[in-house]
Amino acid sequence: MKANTRASITSATNSNYQQLSSQMTLFQNINSNLTNRQYDIKLLKQNRSASTHRSNINQIDCLSQRQVLEQTMNKLNNRYRNNHKQIYSGSNNINQLKFMSKPYNEVRQKKKIKQQYEQQLEYLIVQFQL
Repeated sequence: MKANTRASITSATNSNYQQLSSQMTLFQNINSNLTNRQYDIKLLKQNRSASTHRSNINQIDCLSQRQVLEQTMNKLNNRYRNNHKQIYSGSNNINQLKFMSKPYNEVRQKKKIKQQYEQQLEYLIVQFQL
């Protein structure tokens, strides 16, 4: 009886040991995979930080160029406004400009209306041909 129980206990401990050893190897594999992934993530972050640093430098270059362009545009706009004010400073000149611009606007409106009528006419011709 004692021999049977001792044999069953040893077989049970052996099977438990085998299960534990297989679980330990599985755990070690998982752990090594995790450390490899963590290392990969670390490398990715380093590469990403390097690329973002490069893109930040490019953005800074673009921003500085943009600021220079905006400054020159502002200077040109200010010059244009000042010249415009000097040329058309009187109220009579402004009224003359308004009067002169009216016929031009009327001609443009008439041209637009004519184009619309021509487009409608072409559309109707195509519809009747079908």
